[in-house]
Amino acid sequence: MLRNTLLILSLALGPSALAGPGGFEGVGDRGPAPHFGGPPGGGPGSGPRGDMPPPPPHVVAEVMSREAEILAGIAESDPDQHARLLQLKERDHQRYVMHLVRVARNVDRGRRDPAAAERMRAIEASTRELNELARGFDALSTQEQKARRAEMETKAAELFELKQEERRARVEEMRARIDGLSSEIDQREKDRDDIVEEYVDQLVTQPVDL
Repeated sequence: MLRNTLLILSLALGPSALAGPGGFEGVGDRGPAPHFGGPPGGGPGSGPRGDMPPPPPHVVAEVMSREAEILAGIAESDPDQHARLLQLKERDHQRYVMHLVRVARNVDRGRRDPAAAERMRAIEASTRELNELARGFDALSTQEQKARRAEMETKAAELFELKQEERRARVEEMRARIDGLSSEIDQREKDRDDIVEEYVDQLVTQPVDL
């Protein structure tokens, strides 16, 4: 099942997500892809950043329990990315763990939402195409550069729209989670007396979490 969802990992661990500050400088990456004023790479939150809080210990433990499976899938789908990831593991283990956590979240999200997985594949394909078009730009004639730039601007506009769609989808997911939490808070408020009474009943026999 993991293999079927690893197509979205190219975005999670692709060159555009790993290059630039905190990425794999000097390992052959071209650098971060244009991100139009937002996070570089695959969309909101892509790429571990120094200002991001570390994932909770229980999340890290769960992801690391699947480390071998995740790495095997990456090695099969993209050996180059697998090699870069192992280099990161040797150089900066904390950042490596954050990458794995993000990969796992993207895989899980792709399983839940096939449309999100398809959108992420489209973003990665568009990013790669733009990177290819950018190669050798300086060697082109003035006329060829003009034509190439026009083509790149058209495709960059398409990439922009894809990333905007991804950001909107993320916002809707956040709103849904907030609505769910708000409903839970409201329900707990209604059940306040029962919750308190049950908590005290259990507390006198064993430690519990309120």
